[in-house]
Amino acid sequence: MTDRVNGNAKAGEFITGNISYYNVATIVPVAQTNVTTSVANLYIPASGWVSITITDGSGTAQTYATQASYQDAFNKQANLNTLVQMFSQRASLVAMSISSATVGNPAAATYTGYSYSTAFGSAYSSSATVYTVKFATDRLNPWLVQATTSTDNTNAAGYQLLDAIQGTAVVDLASTVLQTTVFETASATNRNTLALLSNVL
Repeated sequence: MTDRVNGNAKAGEFITGNISYYNVATIVPVAQTNVTTSVANLYIPASGWVSITITDGSGTAQTYATQASYQDAFNKQANLNTLVQMFSQRASLVAMSISSATVGNPAAATYTGYSYSTAFGSAYSSSATVYTVKFATDRLNPWLVQATTSTDNTNAAGYQLLDAIQGTAVVDLASTVLQTTVFETASATNRNTLALLSNVL
């Protein structure tokens, strides 16, 4: 009997080009909460909020005991959707991951290799959650970051990711964490998003 060592695939399931890896570090709250129905479209009985349980992207059941916690989860998913939609304007995603960590002083932390700056804006000097969204694409450098250059058949200078998402509207949490409710990549004071063209996911 012959052991199958390479797995299997359906017709058309293949990656056809060179893979590029991107990291986006942001203070904008993003997460795969799978909360996609707004509070306005929920039925809330006259007696008040009833706990809702939804399985998030990690497969963990999350119970939202308050309307505010549900709204925060909805906002995080909405912000992630916005980032993915912006990124997908020029790139076909083949993999994505999200992680987060609490950083005592994001403005003082150094994110080596990240573009436009290696640190967040000076306004973010208090403890905050920094989210890292990693993308893999099936083409080489569909987006650029400041430190990279590449020709493109429609733009000899290529397309800069951070320029494209600059100013795109986002939603904050009930307990405000953002200085401005946009993806801010340019302001030395309010910068909340950095990007890196990486070698690995």
